[in-house]
Amino acid sequence: MTSVDPPGHGHHPSTLRIVLLGGRELGNIEASGKTSSANTILGRDDSPVRKRTAISVKSEGHRFGRHMTVVDTPGWWWHYSLEHTPKRDQMELSNGTALCHPGPHAFLLVIPVDMIFPCDYRLSLEEHIRVLGDIWKYTLVLLTSNGPSNYDAFTSHLKDWSGLQWVIGKCQNRYHILDNKNRDDEYQVLRLLNKIDEMVELNQGHCFESVENPFIWEQWRQTVKEGAEKRIKKVKSRMARHLESQRSDSTNRDQPDYLKERRIVVVGPQYGTRSSSGNTILGRKAFVEGSKRTVRSSIQQGIVAGRHITVVDTPGWYFINPLSATTTMDKLEMKCGLSLCPPGPHVILLTIPVASAYNKVFHQALMEHMLLLGEDVWDYTIILFGRGDWLGDTIIEEHIETEGEYLQTLIVKCGNRYHVFNNKNREDKHQVDELFEKIDELVARNHGSCYEMDRDEVRIFKGSQQIPKSVLCQAQVFNKNVSVVNTPSWSTAPDDASVLVEQEIARGVSMFSPGPHAFLLVIPADESFTQEDREATLKHMARIGQNVWKHTILLFTWRDWLGEKSVEEFIVSEGGDLRLLVEKCGYRYHALSFYEDDFTSQVSKLLEKVDELMVRNRGKPFAPEEKQSKLLRFQKTLTEEEWIKREDDLIERMLKAVVTEPDTSAVAARDGSIPISIPDSKLNT
Repeated sequence: MTSVDPPGHGHHPSTLRIVLLGGRELGNIEASGKTSSANTILGRDDSPVRKRTAISVKSEGHRFGRHMTVVDTPGWWWHYSLEHTPKRDQMELSNGTALCHPGPHAFLLVIPVDMIFPCDYRLSLEEHIRVLGDIWKYTLVLLTSNGPSNYDAFTSHLKDWSGLQWVIGKCQNRYHILDNKNRDDEYQVLRLLNKIDEMVELNQGHCFESVENPFIWEQWRQTVKEGAEKRIKKVKSRMARHLESQRSDSTNRDQPDYLKERRIVVVGPQYGTRSSSGNTILGRKAFVEGSKRTVRSSIQQGIVAGRHITVVDTPGWYFINPLSATTTMDKLEMKCGLSLCPPGPHVILLTIPVASAYNKVFHQALMEHMLLLGEDVWDYTIILFGRGDWLGDTIIEEHIETEGEYLQTLIVKCGNRYHVFNNKNREDKHQVDELFEKIDELVARNHGSCYEMDRDEVRIFKGSQQIPKSVLCQAQVFNKNVSVVNTPSWSTAPDDASVLVEQEIARGVSMFSPGPHAFLLVIPADESFTQEDREATLKHMARIGQNVWKHTILLFTWRDWLGEKSVEEFIVSEGGDLRLLVEKCGYRYHALSFYEDDFTSQVSKLLEKVDELMVRNRGKPFAPEEKQSKLLRFQKTLTEEEWIKREDDLIERMLKAVVTEPDTSAVAARDGSIPISIPDSKLNT
């Protein structure tokens, strides 16, 4: 173990109070390393951290002759805004400063050293930091690693990571790299403390003054605990009555038929752990889980605890999207799921992730989608909380108490029936046994009946939209100068903003001189395309010019949302409104998936389609009708038949060149640049 004396210059406080902050990133390794860093700083053993930090925890110890207090706080999802972070996590984040009264000398913002910190994480960080107050001058970025890290190599990479540059800049360029695998290296900890001392000295020895009262926080935790205990007693009392009834029934007759099998349909929002919960129930990897989204309802069966179990997995909706934004295909598949286990399911498991806030928008989206299945669906529903690992050492009842009225209202609607799964711990069979006990209680309450879906129509609601500005971006892509203008989305509702959108789109088109070679009409594949969408699209495209369609390619985004289904299946399932647009574009369309490894290949194929479109348009960019009329008068020096014949011959030769020799095609040789305008038919999300 390396032993290094404290620095001789300057004065450092005999006590040091530190609060650790940081988010979590989706993937195999979600944690940022806060808890491991706390152990490294305090010189504790390197036993693996097995549970998430769900409440702020204070630890104390002595290092280098100083009394140290280190507070570990819960992490949030880096890609989540504050409103989607569970309320308890928000409260415990604030509580962190109260645990080291009168306040911390330093906040360590913990980020893995190999995380490039995308720019969209910046908004999440700013919102979560705002919960604590103006802490930047007390903050140092702690970059964690699980092995040796080279400062020079990191500095070289940092030049390309603008998001991380911004974070370090906000902390006045204070950062430190900590290897949590090498806790014998005391020198790395001492250098960290030196940097903290320098920061304390700049702050004239002052700590961040916490306005949080530790006594009030303790009272709040106690109130939550008492509410959770009451909820547990209520559930236990109900289950006890059920078990007593079952014992009484078993003395009078044989086991009823409705206890011999179970038919289960799992529904819920995207990332609600539907597929993984189905696998936990069946005790095997029956459904595909992970990066691929469920796009078709599918059925799997197995023997669990001596009974025949049928589980149906269904597609999820985007957790805050209203029903109107869900594709027709997904709606049909949700309904289809109930028909896959005739005569109907005994129970519907409604999955809700513990790791997301259950707020107003989440609740409204869920209620609208559940209405698809009928008014009586709640009599057969049990809430299944997924991501139970997020709870750490807390219990689900505490989560229910802190999330507030919307979640509590939903639980009442389901007859106070709920359960929690930790799908990362499938060795825990007890969680499955408990779920079946609750399913049995529900089936007995319904006298063994199964659910048959109500076929009533579902009302569809539309949301409001906002208007950004048209933005021009330019870059070298595959040795071509590509210019792209991103224009604002239009709304399907007739309102005053429509005129502003039209003006902004016109301004975007005018950014090109003489005009764009292609329009990419963006259609999100994760949303339904309605008659209102079609009418709004036709209206706004007509404002650009009647000849705009010969320069347009439909660009379907969120291709990954379709899973194994093809774009063609999506077009067919959405009906005539979308097919009309495909026809008007001359059946030119392309699909992009932002989360697949072959993104470069996807872009390359899109540009090939743009090249082909340019060839078909004889290399002429889009121009409004009044400009085109002048051009046509000039062209009429040749007869119409002669002109068409010459142009058609040229097109055929150039198209062959595009197919056989894409790198030396006539289009690429012409000027090596492609201006593209992107009108968006939907609100960007």
